[in-house]
Amino acid sequence: MSLLSAVGAFAKRVGTGTQSITGLGFQPKAIRFSGTLSNVPDGTVDTFYVSMSVGFDDGTTHTGQCFTEAPFVGVNSTNCAWSDDRSLLLLGASAINFLSAAGYIASMDADGFTINWDFSGALSDGIYWNYWAVGGSDVDAVVAFMTPRATPGSQSITGVGFQPKALITTFMPGVRGGTQFAHEGLLNVGFAVSNTQQAATASYCDATGTTVADMYQTTTNCVALARTSTVVLASFTSFDADGFTLNFSTSQSTSLYIAYLALGGAGITGAACGAFTAPLATGVQTVSIGIQASTLLVQSKCAASSGSVASPLSYLMGAATSGGDESAAWTAMRNGVAVPAEGTSLEDNTHAITIASTITDTINGRATISAWSASSIGVNWSVVDTERELVYLALGTSTPAAGSITVTKTTTPLPGGDTSFDFTTTGGLSPSTFSLINGESRIYTSVGAGTYGVTETPTQGWSTSYSVSDGSPHDAIALGAGEAVTVAVTNTFQSTANQLRRLRRWALPYDGNKKIFIPRIEIISQMGVGNADDADPVMSLRISPDGGQTWGPYRELPLGADGETMIRSYLTRFCQGLRNPVAELICDAPVFVAWIACELPQGFTVGTS
Repeated sequence: MSLLSAVGAFAKRVGTGTQSITGLGFQPKAIRFSGTLSNVPDGTVDTFYVSMSVGFDDGTTHTGQCFTEAPFVGVNSTNCAWSDDRSLLLLGASAINFLSAAGYIASMDADGFTINWDFSGALSDGIYWNYWAVGGSDVDAVVAFMTPRATPGSQSITGVGFQPKALITTFMPGVRGGTQFAHEGLLNVGFAVSNTQQAATASYCDATGTTVADMYQTTTNCVALARTSTVVLASFTSFDADGFTLNFSTSQSTSLYIAYLALGGAGITGAACGAFTAPLATGVQTVSIGIQASTLLVQSKCAASSGSVASPLSYLMGAATSGGDESAAWTAMRNGVAVPAEGTSLEDNTHAITIASTITDTINGRATISAWSASSIGVNWSVVDTERELVYLALGTSTPAAGSITVTKTTTPLPGGDTSFDFTTTGGLSPSTFSLINGESRIYTSVGAGTYGVTETPTQGWSTSYSVSDGSPHDAIALGAGEAVTVAVTNTFQSTANQLRRLRRWALPYDGNKKIFIPRIEIISQMGVGNADDADPVMSLRISPDGGQTWGPYRELPLGADGETMIRSYLTRFCQGLRNPVAELICDAPVFVAWIACELPQGFTVGTS
């Protein structure tokens, strides 16, 4: 079964206890949660708190991270929490451990999942949470933890149980052991599908929310933890048989840990990660991603470019499926880092991208994912005001790579002169017929996976052999997606007579490197030499314009069938304005050949230059 996905939102139940979420249409394998302190998922702005939560859950392992900042002047109003046994965390403010709500997935069900809320405090009832769920019988998913190495260098993570195809990370700011708290605002999420396709977005806010409120985004790393000017980074290196490898470019404390969601299995045949910049005009923006995506995660620090720490804090998390479900959560430090620091946040269950101004609270960036094509998505912007870099993780099926079939022609034991060999093809190759002479080739590009045939029409006097690079029969080439196959066709001359190529080269009239115009050339030869091996033999003539360095095409001249002794062999308009012409005459026919002379008219012209 292929990848299944769902995006949706739900309001937290009142108090503690279990809460079943249904309507997904399948049993999930893993879920990513996101949310703010908003209790209205209609995209309107709440101008009180800075708040953002993210969590991963596979039904067995639960992990989450969140931060909250509120305008309480004179106290430590910025807090963060992280957990290795809860995937839904919500903080209030004004106290370091002011936990407002906490829960985890108790079971993955046939049509959804069940949450166990084991803590419920003030401000939590009715708060909306967004979810992004993936499943499918051929999809593998696992949530797990790793302790980063202390010094820069490579680190392999094993024990995943399969070779992943996509990775989502979050760097926890402290030790493991249940739910932990700190007086600072930290949250980060990273993506990776290859060593060239990875990204991460990280936020930081100081303890009071009045001095530092920064964002960091990168498209060359999948792990980023930002604290003021200090950024801990790790890049993705490879997916391995039982895990993956990261490369840390900075030192970090081993008291920190990284939680990750690894996704793989035969149900995921395409994965892409990258970045795109929001346009300055509304309408559909086509973003090339290289796969046929069915689901998408998008996030942003809401600034024009990545790679540097920037203020003010502004964080977007969005999700979409090709079935039309979308959600977004966004939060920001209002008015920059003014005192008292104020927050703003929103949730939107009809758009994957919704961003508001940190000054006026009006929506200034909003889009849906309106098109899902074989190698791109269409981002339909209804509101824009400035360029912003957004990073994404897309999952789906790979766009079949275009293959090719190349047919080459070789004649042996001697070159075939201008003997033309005709071919027919099957399987829908276009053109369906073609011809080659010795040394030529025909290339078919943008060929899809399928079965194709290439067959040469028998040519008198020549036997044919085929060599197909992938071992397929020449008339049943099994071309795989993206495969490049070469069909080498070799013709061997067959004759009852001894075979010998006859070749003559000679200079044509030359006059001080001036242009020569020869209207007619005739080869005087023994005629009527056709026999049982070649009833209608020919000789071939070509001309070089530069003393034999390069050559024009061969042109055939008759030698005559048996008894045609009066036939003549000549060409007209053969040499037109050449400065140093050289002629070449060949004959491969298994007949008697006697060349006597080359006759030119007396009236050939010498140019003035």
